[in-house]
Amino acid sequence: MWRLIVSLLLGALMTAVLSAQAADPMNIRHLKPQSEEDIRNSYFISLLGAAMEVTKGEFGPYTLTESQEFVYQSRVFWLLENNRGFDVAWSMTSQEREDKVRPIRIPLMKGLLGVRLFIIREDRRERFSQIHSLEDLKDYTALQGHDWPDTKILSANRLPVRTIPQYSEMFKQISLGKYDYFPRGVLEIYGELETTPYDNLIAEPHLVLTYPAPIYFFVSKQNERLAERLEKGLRMLIANGEFDRLFLEHPVHRKALKEMQLDKRQVLRIRNPDLSEETPLDEPELWWDESLFIL
Repeated sequence: MWRLIVSLLLGALMTAVLSAQAADPMNIRHLKPQSEEDIRNSYFISLLGAAMEVTKGEFGPYTLTESQEFVYQSRVFWLLENNRGFDVAWSMTSQEREDKVRPIRIPLMKGLLGVRLFIIREDRRERFSQIHSLEDLKDYTALQGHDWPDTKILSANRLPVRTIPQYSEMFKQISLGKYDYFPRGVLEIYGELETTPYDNLIAEPHLVLTYPAPIYFFVSKQNERLAERLEKGLRMLIANGEFDRLFLEHPVHRKALKEMQLDKRQVLRIRNPDLSEETPLDEPELWWDESLFIL
């Protein structure tokens, strides 16, 4: 009799513990923007929240928390790898990053991060209109972040590139004419130009540089539950149309998709030597236009 009573009490205790655990929200710590002018994160935070919300029935409640300070990309991935400070980051992928942390292999910007327009000084517009090939572009120097995967991609394709660490400083350096162009994703460039204080900068209207460069959510390899939740949540958003709605209706994207006019641009395609073989290039529904990356 006593064994039965003890068994029932233990069962009730375990149920209470599990119920309490289930009621505890999953707290997701994410990145703080580098500056007030850095508008790149708002879409990803919206998408992160939507993926968490649509899976609430299966995985339970959640909270999203912004970090207290900005951390550079290379540091973020070290923190993720070592389960310190962050639970999720979003960034362009590379084989090195995928070796250290776990990617959720759904391109959050439908591959358009690798469709690059150039921020240039307005008085250099005529010079850039004379570029018709990659060989022509090699006479000009690009500016990129010191820890960005794009830097290695440009260098691997023998395009001159220089780096500095501060994102906001890059606009100043182009404005001063220290470097020739600042390649930006088509979904980034127009919003950035609206917020930059340098009024002599424009989106170069003639060229587009393309390479496969998906941007993913990344989590620690030990955080299997969050990885499963994000993968399932994003797939659900794609299936119910919410992913495309968020993508197309985000104000920065809406403006960019209207103004980019890819069909009127000279396409310069380059390879991405650091792309994982597991990149889902065989799922066209995940990409804006996979033909942009065919060499």
